[in-house]
Parts: sequence; C-alpha cells; structure tokens
Amino acid sequence: KTSLWRSAVPPRALPRTRARMAVIAAPPSLAEVARWLLEGNSTSSPTFGVADFGPPNVRVKDAKPGPLGSGSAVVTFELTVTKPLLNPFGTLHGGANATLVDQLTTLALMAMESWQQLAQGVETVQLSASTSATLSVEYVAAGKGGATICCAASVDRSGRRLAFLGAEMFQEGAGKNGLPLLISKARHIKNVMDASIALPAAHILSGVEALRRQDAAASGAAPASRL
Repeated sequence: KTSLWRSAVPPRALPRTRARMAVIAAPPSLAEVARWLLEGNSTSSPTFGVADFGPPNVRVKDAKPGPLGSGSAVVTFELTVTKPLLNPFGTLHGGANATLVDQLTTLALMAMESWQQLAQGVETVQLSASTSATLSVEYVAAGKGGATICCAASVDRSGRRLAFLGAEMFQEGAGKNGLPLLISKARHIKNVMDASIALPAAHILSGVEALRRQDAAASGAAPASRL
C-alpha cells in the first residue's frame, strides 16, 4: 500500500482521495506514536479520575520495537511517585502500581499495533479492542514517595486471540553499586476481541508532527524527526 510519508512517496504519486491527508517529513518512531497515544489522544489515555496516572506526570522515555511483524516491543515510561499514588507508609501503593501496569502495558500494545500499521502505509489504523484475562504483580521493593521511577512495558507476543504483556517497575541508580532498583515485575495477559478501534492514519501522523513542532518551539530548535 502507498505510504503516507513524504520521504517515501512523491506528492504526484498520491491518489486524489489522499490529497487532503497529512504527510510528515520523516516516519514516526515507536516512541513518538506511544507519546501521541499518551498525550495527544485522550480516549486512549484514561486517568481513572486521578491525574497522576496520566500526563504530564507519566511520560514516554524510550521505545524499542521488535522486528517488523514480530508483534513485540518495549515502551519505557517514567513517572514521579506523587502523593495520590502513595500508601499510608509513604511508598507507591500496590494498587496504584497494578493500575499503572494495566494502563501502560495496554498503551504499549496499542503503540506497537499503530506503529507497525503506519509502517505498512495503511490509511486507517485498526487498534485491537482487548480485555484483561490475568494481571499478576510481584512486589520486590518499595517505590519511594517523590522518586522518579520507570515502567518498562513489553509486548512479548500478540496474536489473534491473546496478547502477552509484561512490565518491570524500577528506579534507576537506586540499587547496589548504582544499578537500577527493581520495584515490581508483572505479567498481563489480554483477550483480543474481534472488535477494533479505527483511527485515521493521517490523524496520528498530524498529531506526531504537532508534538514535534511543540518540542521545537520549546527548545528553540528546528523540528526533530524522531523522539
């Protein structure tokens, strides 16, 4: 299928039906797509009534896709352990930890699906509707209040019926000899439904470009092509 990216398709090659569709200077990275889903698309970023579960407190730090078509990826988020996320002992509440795992692994799955379909040049991205089958969390250490912690949300395998997701919550430099301190490990299995959520590819691409312009304006530099 014809790509929507300017770098891949000259304007004259675009059919008339795509004349009004957005094009951007460079293909979006997985991190940029994840960031748009988190920051720019409110329907995919529920905060469950507590703003600290979403942006600006939760941010995309990095993302590494697996081989194209493999159905795997890792998206790393970072957040501050703010007061609403604490238990009475002043550390990250176990329920808040599990909620973040649920939300961020699902967002990683959506980002991986979106990024792979955009790379294929589709006009409409189809995001799988899914529900949790199991969610288990092993709590290893306390997440200290006020600390900045990371959540590495992984899409290990995604099929037609099941998606196998994982997450590691850790604090960089807080372990022995400056190593990361593991706070929790989680396994999240989701039922993939027949229904899907349709998003125009042009809508995602224009959103990514808007985030690039926003970053450029904040830094005073030319728009970057990747996060």
